[in-house]
Amino acid sequence: MSLTVAVPPGFEPEKRYVFDVLLARWLGLDFAWRVRPGATYDLELADGARLSIRDAFFGRLDPARGYLDRALVPASVARLDHALAPEPGFPVLFGAPRVAETAGAIEIDADLVAGVFFGLSRWEEAVVAERDLHDRVPSSVCLAGRAGLLARAWVNETLELLWSALARLGLGAARKERRFEIVPTHDLDLLRYAFPLRALAGDLVKRRDPLLACRRVVARARGFGPALRDLMDASEARGLRSRFYVLAAGRGGPGARDADFTLDDRGVRPLLAEMVRRGHVVGYHPGYGTFADAAAWAAQRRRLEDALGAPVREGRQHFLRFRVPDTWRIWDEAGMDVDSSMSYADHDGFRCGTADEFPVFDVGTRRALRLVERPLVAMEGSLFHYRGLGPGEGRRALEGHLQTCRRYRMPYTVLFHNSFLGDPELRAWWPVYRELLDLATRG
Repeated sequence: MSLTVAVPPGFEPEKRYVFDVLLARWLGLDFAWRVRPGATYDLELADGARLSIRDAFFGRLDPARGYLDRALVPASVARLDHALAPEPGFPVLFGAPRVAETAGAIEIDADLVAGVFFGLSRWEEAVVAERDLHDRVPSSVCLAGRAGLLARAWVNETLELLWSALARLGLGAARKERRFEIVPTHDLDLLRYAFPLRALAGDLVKRRDPLLACRRVVARARGFGPALRDLMDASEARGLRSRFYVLAAGRGGPGARDADFTLDDRGVRPLLAEMVRRGHVVGYHPGYGTFADAAAWAAQRRRLEDALGAPVREGRQHFLRFRVPDTWRIWDEAGMDVDSSMSYADHDGFRCGTADEFPVFDVGTRRALRLVERPLVAMEGSLFHYRGLGPGEGRRALEGHLQTCRRYRMPYTVLFHNSFLGDPELRAWWPVYRELLDLATRG
């Protein structure tokens, strides 16, 4: 074995999880595992060269009390500028921004292990109390939002720093090949376009836009179904496969937050069958109240699978309502393969510090789950409704995330609703979406 990882005792499931994700899953490296007294994580090569990473977090904790304590969330982020870091101002969440090199040894005082665990496990969200109107954690109360990290894939920056350090020490192993791709997803919440009659009056009198009024009338007659086919066409024209996550809650729901259709409505099942026939993925979109209700979650899934005549293996929570770790546990215990809910509703970006797929860690049971998270990087509603961006500004934000995902060779998962692109008032976003797909599939 050319690489041995030796860690201090205590919180071993958490530490092993981080190295399994970074070294085994993402870099494709085999390594031997040792637990021994000390204050550093030591990555030792066969010739005795050693990378030492300071244990600045778990080593100071009482194992009986654990880490689910808001007082342990960093108040700020330090920055490291060093040749090993892939970008200037590498974020240091725990430990100190120092690197020392000697012959055959590199010592890093930044606790990279605790930082990666903080990002992937989202334990921070299990200890903050603030919630928005929909019982979601706002980005502004979390460290990434406060410290301006949502535009950075800082977990991937950590991966590259780690690889650069090992390569400098002489690790001769080849790393696993990584690949950029765009993953277009669409949450199917609505099939009907509804608007108050005063909107027509506003178009004609206030906005002096009779064409928009006509578009509203046409959209009301057509509904949002045609936009689903437009989305399929857009993906197929570029050799892509869309993922349609279908809401099976039925009409209404808590606060009328769920679908405006049922799976038994005329035309719905043929539409789902068409998605499958055309090679797209139909997934599950659990209803508004299911994020903490396993029974309702399971009942709606059965309803969708009955309509499809096939199992569903992936999806995303409606309204991005999520409770760490409870919602992940519901998905895992139900045998799902992939969740794609990890994005803040109020801000696009890298909620987990990465767009890469990774196995989930349950901070309640302190074990890695079989379930894989595929983080959502950008939802059009986050750009338009929450941040108030227009199409031009939205395009720049989307393209910035695309460049980050391309740089670190990882999937770029985006969400555009059929109801958003089918809204006559928002038709200017269609070119933004198509141009994003073009940019992602070009060269």
